[in-house]
Amino acid sequence: MVTSWHSGSWPLRIVDLIGGGTAAACVCGLVWLTILRTDQTSVDIHNLSRSVRTAHLQLAALDAEHERQQNLFEDHQARLSTRGRLPDEAPVEDYFRALSRLATEHSLRVLRHSPMGSRSYPGLVEHRHTYEVAGSISNLMLFLHGVESANYWADIGYLQIDASPSAHTEDLQMRVARLTFSLFSAPPLQDDSDTG
Repeated sequence: MVTSWHSGSWPLRIVDLIGGGTAAACVCGLVWLTILRTDQTSVDIHNLSRSVRTAHLQLAALDAEHERQQNLFEDHQARLSTRGRLPDEAPVEDYFRALSRLATEHSLRVLRHSPMGSRSYPGLVEHRHTYEVAGSISNLMLFLHGVESANYWADIGYLQIDASPSAHTEDLQMRVARLTFSLFSAPPLQDDSDTG
């Protein structure tokens, strides 16, 4: 039996073949994406998750460092606001402990230390003390240099260096230094209820 082909049916068959090929290509692509590319996708997701975790850790570290720097900044601000300001109370005991250490470092003997009273000025209180040390003239000079370099609101108001009365005639270098120290502080704050 001879089949006759109409000339109009060829384009339809070609369209069917192209459609079937396209459908097959789509099915193959889907299979490839779902089966073959699944491993790569899971690796990509895992890498992305790890990157996100690392970014979270870095952000937490940056937050902690920012807080530490903020605390340092506030501490420096507080110190700068009080720098150059008189203490509210004169550090008398701390100062004389430091003087005793300084005298010991320079082989001096402390003979006397006594308060002389306080004087008040506008915005300032002066606390005066006498201090006597004995030793060689070179050690006394080193001691005085250390006193001048000390980080205290203090000043030497009077200095007298004499030969030691107990020094033997062969020890001509032994001297006694009598000093008057002034330590300074801010005047006490007045209570507003007292003035009213």
